[in-house]
Amino acid sequence: MEGSVELPIAGLDGCELSLRVDWGIWGAELLRRARRQLPKVGGVLHLSLGDAKLLPQQSLREALLRRSPALRGDEGRDEGRWEEELRRTTCVFTYSCTNLLSAWSGLQGRETEDGLEGITDLRYEKNCIVSLLEDGLPASLTYLKFGDEFDQCLQGITLPSGLQTLELGEEFRRSMQGVTLPGLRSLSFGKRFNQSLESMALLNLRSLSFGHCFNQSLEGVALPSLQHLNFGDAFNQPLQKVDLPSLQSLKFGRQFNRSLKGVELPNLQNLTFGHCFSQSLQGVELPMGLESLSFGQIESLASQEDVALEPSDIAWPQGLRDLKGANFTAQELALPSGLQNLSFGRGFNQPLQSIALPALQSLTLGFGFDQSLTGVSFPETLRSLTLGHSFNQALHGAVWPASLRILAIGDSFNQAMQGVTLPEGLQDLIFGRSFNQPLQMRLPRDLKSLEFHGYNQDLALVWPEQLQSLRLGNCFNQSLTGLPQRLQTLELGNEFNQSLQGTTWPFGLEHLQFGTSFNQRLQEAALPSSLRSLKLGRFFNQNLQGVTFSGALQSLTFSVHFDQRLQGVKWPPNLQSLTFGHCFDQSFQGVVLPSGLQQLKFGHRFNQSLQGVLLPSNLQSLSFGNFFNQPLQEVSLPDGLQSLTFGVRFNQPLQEVALPSGLQRLELGDDFNQSLQGIALSNLRTVCGGRVSVAVASGK
Repeated sequence: MEGSVELPIAGLDGCELSLRVDWGIWGAELLRRARRQLPKVGGVLHLSLGDAKLLPQQSLREALLRRSPALRGDEGRDEGRWEEELRRTTCVFTYSCTNLLSAWSGLQGRETEDGLEGITDLRYEKNCIVSLLEDGLPASLTYLKFGDEFDQCLQGITLPSGLQTLELGEEFRRSMQGVTLPGLRSLSFGKRFNQSLESMALLNLRSLSFGHCFNQSLEGVALPSLQHLNFGDAFNQPLQKVDLPSLQSLKFGRQFNRSLKGVELPNLQNLTFGHCFSQSLQGVELPMGLESLSFGQIESLASQEDVALEPSDIAWPQGLRDLKGANFTAQELALPSGLQNLSFGRGFNQPLQSIALPALQSLTLGFGFDQSLTGVSFPETLRSLTLGHSFNQALHGAVWPASLRILAIGDSFNQAMQGVTLPEGLQDLIFGRSFNQPLQMRLPRDLKSLEFHGYNQDLALVWPEQLQSLRLGNCFNQSLTGLPQRLQTLELGNEFNQSLQGTTWPFGLEHLQFGTSFNQRLQEAALPSSLRSLKLGRFFNQNLQGVTFSGALQSLTFSVHFDQRLQGVKWPPNLQSLTFGHCFDQSFQGVVLPSGLQQLKFGHRFNQSLQGVLLPSNLQSLSFGNFFNQPLQEVSLPDGLQSLTFGVRFNQPLQEVALPSGLQRLELGDDFNQSLQGIALSNLRTVCGGRVSVAVASGK
């Protein structure tokens, strides 16, 4: 049968289409042509001849023969009879909720009858199959991400007009000339891309990011709406002839070192330079609306040719609020009066006594600063002060502003604190890795958080009544006698491994975290009844039978080495989150988990059968590690489960598994290679697997 025929297509909602098609047209092509005339998008399209679904790999002629076998033998002899039969056999298009499982199968390169319409987010983490692009992406797509292996030409590919975000991976290096991106708002390139964008019109683009290798001029590129522009390390092109009228944020990479004289960026608010920028700012008209300015390793605002640079030579925008990375000399620092946050760079090591600091709220003295603070006039508005890595000066002569709330002292500091008076309003105090001096001082009255990194001294101190958080760093390994009684958070570092027997816990302690070395019995610990979260470190591997957990405990986390039997453990009744580490691989047969548990996560090695295991009825999230590969046909998954995650090695059939109807996210590992045919999950929003991810908007 040759020639063409007028094909009427009726919609269930009363809408009708009419297409003139060849008898030999394939179902897939007919679907594509029909979809272009659809009154709406957002569902999977099906075409049916009578009650038989039109298959993608079947021609219209074959479909009609299947519907009306009596036509066989009349091919080429009675064309009118064929057309009459076609008119009597209604062709109907219908919508259904997007079948993400089928869409995911299609993205894997398998045959699937369903299209991708309704998909809003698509992440393809490996090299995309060519047919996915050639057959056309769904009109519903708004977010598209290709992974690091993707390096296919996009010329001639029709991208959806509603696409708003496009992310190209590390290996993509193809030309973008001729690629149409009409409504795109965000575009990012990976490491290898280094193609010219000249003559491209990206009229609606708001955000543009380049990777490491890009070093092409942007002259001639139309970017009238661009607000955010990020360059990678290699970019070093002049900007004097680049038109960026709407740009608000500009970030350069490591190699950029071009003069900014004559560059016009009228709406710029944030400007960041990289490591190599060393151009003079003398005579540069910085945008008057600039609010944040960050330098890399610049050591002077003057060029080598400048004989002398006066403070008045730099036209600081009066609206400048944040200045970061400054390594300038004191003579160059005529800072704007409205500056709120000042951060000096690694090389700054000038006395502060001669610098007129404006009404700052935050001051950071960088890596190399090591000057006395005696005689320094800190602004009365200062709320946060950070003394960098090299600072190791006595604090006795410092006069602190009463407004100070945060004081962070760097890793080299190890001076005695006896006789040092800190402002009573200080709330957060942080010491670095070297500090290990007795705290023979009166701690500030309002102190709420105290953090150490190298401290290993007795805790028998007079603690402020307001102290809520105590972080004892990696060197601490002392008895816990003398803990502050109003403490809410206690974090113990990697060296701590003391018995907890007889410990008097703060009556309101809510969060307790142990570090790497802790491996003591919990049966004698008498954990506080107020405890809400407990995190045990890397080497903890003690049995839990006989442990009395707090009734208020909501989160329990085990780390790498824990691998103990759980039968007979009395779990806290209000536990909501339970996480196991890398080594755990124990049977759950006979384990009674709390009915209110919402999140259960297993580590890499867990590979035990769950047949006969009673999972909590309120479980919402279940996650398995990389080794899990057990059949689930006889497993009873809770009806309320919303997220189900499998690791790399899972490769079990799911067709006979009673997956909960409310499941919203299904994550399958790289080894998964099973059919998903016939699985229907109407509430599914995201499917991931084999480095492919598809999603629909929550309102679809």
